[in-house]
Amino acid sequence: MSDEIIPFLSKQCMTQSGYDFAKAEARLIDHYLARVPALDTEMRVFTFAHEQHASGVLTSFKQKVKQTALAPEVSEAIKREIGSATRASAILEVMETVVSFLSATGGSFVSRLDQSVGEQFLSQYIKTVLLMDESVVNLGRAIVTNVQLKHVASLYEELTSMTNLDPLAKVHPKYKEPLAEDFKPRLGVFLDKLSEDEKGTLISVMSDWVSSRLDGNMSATGAIVDFLGYEVYDDNYLNQLSWFGLFPEDIPMAAFCDVFKALQEAG
Repeated sequence: MSDEIIPFLSKQCMTQSGYDFAKAEARLIDHYLARVPALDTEMRVFTFAHEQHASGVLTSFKQKVKQTALAPEVSEAIKREIGSATRASAILEVMETVVSFLSATGGSFVSRLDQSVGEQFLSQYIKTVLLMDESVVNLGRAIVTNVQLKHVASLYEELTSMTNLDPLAKVHPKYKEPLAEDFKPRLGVFLDKLSEDEKGTLISVMSDWVSSRLDGNMSATGAIVDFLGYEVYDDNYLNQLSWFGLFPEDIPMAAFCDVFKALQEAG
């Protein structure tokens, strides 16, 4: 091939004004590619609205960009300003675009983006990278002035809760058993000892499980702490964190949803 194509390119595709790329492309197609079988490929590169949890994109995003929970007062200010499920849903669609783009940044070769990425303000990223100026206006003052990319997962969860979508709708019934009475005091003690950041971390991890993992394939009799303990958060397994070691070790997966509800109420 090189003996044929290189002389042609050097003699026929060089002009006084430069290189004739169109002529070179036509030669390659006519002589070398026309008889090659066409491949019809389908690549999933984007996630549609409300599919982030189910597809695992939000989980990979948290690994790509280090996340921090929003301060409680900021969360409250955002919810007050947004006000309606309709507006929350519109902002959520923008957030899904942000998550998809950031998750794809660097491809599979980059497992964690630089910490400076997380410090960038969400509104600035939407405006300068996604070029979605109108969306910045619709975010509202509380989000524009307070939310950085390190808060995206936390904001996403707040918006999801505001859209009135049942977060437990896809959970298999065997994980919806009532929490036994003798577990409730110990769970209450554990939740009372958690800081706001620790509660935010646990809510974030359990939200992922509620949204995409509780499909019935896992045992309902195994302990919650054994399953969650090997979740990675901020480069650590949960079972490596001292506060998680206080989680009641014998509460079964069957009561996962009740534990999750108690955690949300405590938060």
